[in-house]
Formats: sequence, C-alpha cells, structure tokens
Amino acid sequence: MSYHLYQTRGFVLRSANIGEANKLFFIFTEKMGLLGVSAQSVRKVSSKLRHSLRDFSFARISLVRGKTSWRLTDAEEIFSFSLEKEMEKLKVFAGVLSLVRRLVHGEEDNPELFSLLLETLNFLKREALDSDELKRVETLAVLKILASLGYVGESKILASFIVSPLSKNILNVFEPVRRDALREVNRALEESQL
Repeated sequence: MSYHLYQTRGFVLRSANIGEANKLFFIFTEKMGLLGVSAQSVRKVSSKLRHSLRDFSFARISLVRGKTSWRLTDAEEIFSFSLEKEMEKLKVFAGVLSLVRRLVHGEEDNPELFSLLLETLNFLKREALDSDELKRVETLAVLKILASLGYVGESKILASFIVSPLSKNILNVFEPVRRDALREVNRALEESQL
C-alpha cells in the first residue's frame, strides 16, 4: 500500500514525548490546519530528524496519513529563536503560539491565521524591540488572532489595528489604546471559556 506524501510549512505549537524514543508534535500547518503528527524514533541519537523540530519553531515538513494518524517523514527547520540571544522574543512568540493551541481544534486550513502568525514571526525576526514594544506586539498579535477566529466584535477604537500590518509606527500609535485592547482580549478569552 502506498501513501501520499504531503508537504507543507508549519508552526510547532508544542510536542510531547511518547514511549522510549517517539514524539508527538502539534503543528499548525499552512495547508491543513492543526495536526497531531507522530515521529517514530525521533529522540534517538542517530535520528536525522532529532534537531529538525523544536517547540515554537517554523519548519517545512513532509508527512503521510497513516491508518489512524499523521506520521512525520521529513522536516527542515526554517527558523527558531535563539534561547541565548532572543529569549524575550521567544517568550512572546511562544505565548502567541500557545494561544493558537488553545483556540484551534481540528484539521481545517485557516490561511488568514497562518498569515498572521507568519507576519508576527517575520516582524519579531526583523525588528530590534525593547520590552515595552514586545508587550505591544504580543497584545496586538493576540487581538488579531482572536479577531480572525471571530472572538472579537466590532470596535471602532481597535478596528484599524486589527487590519494594519505590524510596524514600529503601528506599535507607537497602539500604545494609548493598549488597555482597551487588553480588556477586549480578556473579554473574548472569558467568553470563549478556554
């Protein structure tokens, strides 16, 4: 029996060890939404995939659909933040991806959400940001994600920020309304009961 090979890019939301050498990855993919993907013997020293997928990284993956689950056949990390040099950026991006893990369920593609995550990643990679700016990036990214998933209603104050691409200028203009955004984010999370 032959299996169709699927190739896509994805964000590693988290992983869990299984048994002695296997691992289960939760990956939000570009083409298929959220997938649970098993990787056989990936924790063995001899595994070629051992260092290909880290939590909160962005990767190119190849997988097949087995009888009951997805199985990883190949992976290449495209980007991950350095633990030593970019810890603050990693914390922000990990928080954003953890929210996606809480809110998204099932194998349904969501190109808008994928684009938002890619925009956030690229902005964090590209810009030198202080801790206040990083807080604004996180709040704005979470607000945009909640809006794309239908958890944020109409808000005249926040509407332009939801649709504007991330930039240093947007972050500066966003600062005076950040409290309003945080109230909206907290309300949306409370109503979602997640």
